[in-house]
Amino acid sequence: MIRSSHGVGFERLSWVVMAMLVLLAWFNRFIQDDAFISFRYALNLVNGNGLVFNPGERVEGYTNFLWTLAMGIPMYFKSDPVLFSLLLGILLYLLTLFLTLRVSTIMFKSKGVALVAVLLLGTNYTFSSYATGGLETQFQTCMFMAVLYVLWSAQNAGHWSKRAMLAFSLLLSVATLARPDSMLFVAMVLPVGLYYAIKGVETKSLKAINALIMLVPFTIVIGAWLFWKWSYYGDILPNTFYAKVESTTSAWRGAYYVYIFLFSYWLIPFPLLLAATVRRWLFRPEPRICLLVALVGVWLAYVVMVGGDFMEFRFLVPILPPMAILGTWLIFVPIQQREVRIALVAIILLGSLHHALTFGKSTNLNGIETFEQLSGHVENPQANWRDVGRVLGESFRHDPGVLIATTAAGAIPYESGLTTVDMLGLNDKWVARHGKAKGSRPGHQRIAPLDYLVRRGVNIVVGHPWIEPIAASIQYTSADLEHLMQSDITEDSPLPSHAEMLEIPLKKGFKLIVVYLLRNPTVDEAIRRNGWRVHQIENHDVRADHVS
Repeated sequence: MIRSSHGVGFERLSWVVMAMLVLLAWFNRFIQDDAFISFRYALNLVNGNGLVFNPGERVEGYTNFLWTLAMGIPMYFKSDPVLFSLLLGILLYLLTLFLTLRVSTIMFKSKGVALVAVLLLGTNYTFSSYATGGLETQFQTCMFMAVLYVLWSAQNAGHWSKRAMLAFSLLLSVATLARPDSMLFVAMVLPVGLYYAIKGVETKSLKAINALIMLVPFTIVIGAWLFWKWSYYGDILPNTFYAKVESTTSAWRGAYYVYIFLFSYWLIPFPLLLAATVRRWLFRPEPRICLLVALVGVWLAYVVMVGGDFMEFRFLVPILPPMAILGTWLIFVPIQQREVRIALVAIILLGSLHHALTFGKSTNLNGIETFEQLSGHVENPQANWRDVGRVLGESFRHDPGVLIATTAAGAIPYESGLTTVDMLGLNDKWVARHGKAKGSRPGHQRIAPLDYLVRRGVNIVVGHPWIEPIAASIQYTSADLEHLMQSDITEDSPLPSHAEMLEIPLKKGFKLIVVYLLRNPTVDEAIRRNGWRVHQIENHDVRADHVS
């Protein structure tokens, strides 16, 4: 650490830069529908129903165990989980920036270059926006950087203390409990840490002790968690695995997902620059550079194989700090010309601005939803799924006997408190394994068929929420029904003859259009009490007359 007054001034400058980046992240804050899935699990846990989506149905429809547990904290104190998730995300974002600064300082032995890495990372629009969102993204990312900090600090010191080995093992455990795909990161980093923990140790007994300190805590924590999952949910893998990875995926979609990211951020030159310097780090290996390249490469391969994601580059966030450090190394180590360095830094900064201003306006997104679209589902008056959930819950008096079905399985189930069939199968075991194939869009590969909804006894099919101005006059047809249900229902079992279209008024001059599939006295009473409009479905005769 530099002890001069210049060093103290630089520390202050670093904190000023990080404070400005935190303000930028707060300006970019948003909340998305999927966050409410974790909120619903946490609420059921706090209410004594267990870690479940629907009381009495043990399904692991989340992939963020520790984050979901943390969301129970504000609920226990009757506080808003949305604000809590935003503030916690911002705190973790600041910690990630701080850890990136420390890791980069160890890497470059220059606080100035390290601060450039932090600046490139924090101004990245995707990284800044995912400081919030309500999901575990920033938590997982922070744990990755904490692991690298412990690893490189021990390497820098020339030895591993027992405390550092224990911290390393526990941080890997926390990363895995934050999100299971962290096991990819663990698989690459744990052998490296183990190698350095026993390297140079004189006796076999001490080597064995060091290995045990590093392996046993991780094994106990993750082993206990997996045993609990198997005994509680009846499965080791989360239900989302069957709904996503086991379904039809497209590596081409995943490759295009990565390409769009690089193209939109003007980062295409940097993989080429890395390839041009391959001799430097391959034939004269620098262990830390090799590890960064491996981390980035394997993670990108994983993203490609799972087909990317439908959210704006969320799956790339955990690897963005290593990418920023690697990019900074490419700029400041192989390249000596000051003008070229400045130009490359400018390309990254301007590329992020370009992405923030243009993404979604001219690019073929291939099913990727922008931050504006993700937040719009929850907050836009023409969608406002939170309001949809509140209106349904209040109208049906939160009656657990009223069963709804929707593809928007976040804010609507959470706010309504109603028993819900997740039509995409993330929170439904049967749909995840047997639902109709719907396509290769991540998270949307399966859909609940009509016969399953009838068999489950669904009363109200919200489907993909259909919201129109209150004054709109619509002549409902079978095509409208199929759009709402996200499925060609003519291939399914016939529609019950008494099924109708129901208009439910919302706030701010809009109405929700749903299918009243199977009769329920609470729903009938709500229709009479509120004077809701009920419509027959045109071309109803294309289906059978009756379902017993």
